[in-house]
Amino acid sequence: MAFVEITASGINLTKYEDKTLTAYFLGSNIVTTQYGDQLVHTFMKADNSRVRVYGFGALNKKLSEISIGVYLRVTYIGVGKLKTGKYKGKEYHDVKVEADYTNILSDQKLAARTAELVNDDPDEVSVGIEDEIPF
Repeated sequence: MAFVEITASGINLTKYEDKTLTAYFLGSNIVTTQYGDQLVHTFMKADNSRVRVYGFGALNKKLSEISIGVYLRVTYIGVGKLKTGKYKGKEYHDVKVEADYTNILSDQKLAARTAELVNDDPDEVSVGIEDEIPF
């Protein structure tokens, strides 16, 4: 048995306005950062590379409706202003999430691809370089 260190690094999607991440959704987990607990979403691109994205309100809400294994397009739109409710006028980060429900990883494929990720070199699966567009 070989253990691979799993790191909690991720990218800040809000730095990549109008860039689209196209990948399978692998799930979300909470990590503790210097700013407190943070939701991190994990995606797997077609080349089996993993991308972790720090969550924010709109992204967290939309991904909470998505099942693991669904193929998605995630595009950060930019900052918007709430139009109604208690926080009307307050700015928020907006994101477009599109699901392809005809392209879903089966349990068997999901397990196989997850196993491939676990066996990869940890330096190759850890994403956190803020200078480059990682997708």
